Amino acid sequence: MASCPCHRPPETTPLLEYKKVIQPVAVEFIEGFRVKITNRYDWQMTDHLACVWAARESGRLISEGGLSSPVVKPGDTAEIKLPLHRNEFGKGEVVIALRFHLKHDVTWAKAGHIVAWAETVLQPADPGEFEGASPQGIVKVRQHGQSIIITGGKSQYKVNLLTGSLNWSSAPSGTLIDSGPVLDFYRPPTDNDRGSNGDGDHWREYLLHMTTATVRKVEWKLIDSEAALCCNVHTRVAPPIYDWGVFAIVEYTFRDGAVNVRVTGKLEGNHPRTFARCGLTFILPPEFDNVRWYGLGPGESYKDKKQASSLGIWEQPVDRLYTDYEFPQESGNRTGTRWVEVKRTEDYGVKIIFKDGPGDFAVSHYTSETLQRAKHPYELKKSAETILRVDCDHHGLGSGSCGPGVLPQYQLLAKDFEFRLRLEDIVPPLDASSDS
Repeated sequence: MASCPCHRPPETTPLLEYKKVIQPVAVEFIEGFRVKITNRYDWQMTDHLACVWAARESGRLISEGGLSSPVVKPGDTAEIKLPLHRNEFGKGEVVIALRFHLKHDVTWAKAGHIVAWAETVLQPADPGEFEGASPQGIVKVRQHGQSIIITGGKSQYKVNLLTGSLNWSSAPSGTLIDSGPVLDFYRPPTDNDRGSNGDGDHWREYLLHMTTATVRKVEWKLIDSEAALCCNVHTRVAPPIYDWGVFAIVEYTFRDGAVNVRVTGKLEGNHPRTFARCGLTFILPPEFDNVRWYGLGPGESYKDKKQASSLGIWEQPVDRLYTDYEFPQESGNRTGTRWVEVKRTEDYGVKIIFKDGPGDFAVSHYTSETLQRAKHPYELKKSAETILRVDCDHHGLGSGSCGPGVLPQYQLLAKDFEFRLRLEDIVPPLDASSDS
């Protein structure tokens, strides 16, 4: 995240953040579907702009229309009321958005060019809104060598008792997870992390990039009249030599077609002040090359770099998620994510749901080690696998390469943690046109 916009993809350039921050129309959503509009131009009225509103529920458009926006003088504020009523919405998460675009062609842009926009969450999501129905089939468990194998009507899970690694396959989806999850607290350093005010040196001083997990024990038992198996993997994640570490329990509840994951961690010793991230890394089959998510998008976003991101349902191939910076580094994160699907072309795949509120994810064909070693883009070598990273929290970017580091409210302080995820098998509907 260099301070200058020196990378290639225009859809993720920092100039979009800059454009959003300085947009000439400010919008404030207030009670009763009322909106305050402030003209931030120094000399121009707003009569050259058209206003369009839209309402979305759980990422899907439910209504939209044009708005007779008042002409606002430079520096003045006006108030309008949106033609909406609460009884129009269901129980899903409702987002209201306003867009101001050019009515006519001008010398620097065509009619329809968006000059300013804003959105707000009118109604938060219900708990469990994004989860599918809980499978009811019976599961069986057996120990085979250094693994336990859990089988249901369509799913088979394999947990390695030595490493804690999970392999998940399903009929007709095939392999869903090759290995993982690995509990991780590091990211490839950004230009800002490497700067004098960044946290990169601090992380390396504490060998955050060298942590590994050691399994202490694995426990399991059938529950819910044998409709599920609860498996607890006790691990210690720590670097070599140093006394600090994280005692963690990864608790799986396996059902036929879905897995609930609960991760708890307690720190010990003289640990770092901050972490780069806190989450899990999965290795998926290489053919899982398409990503669909409900959260902020379409470009990359972080907790302190998200002004230009809009809440919606987005879809992109894995390679489009990666931001091709001139100096290889951490990139491609998406924050504010409710759920993410990683799929084959045929729509078979795995869905990850954040159960404790929005989280972060990144999907890439580059490992952290590859990004950290490379000094130029041509040195990057793609991995054969698809690497999925899901985080309950992620350190901000700051501007440490030439200015202050990450502001306190965007830092990820190292402390005890707990987060929950749900993993679901994606099977495309018989009607390929239906929207899940």
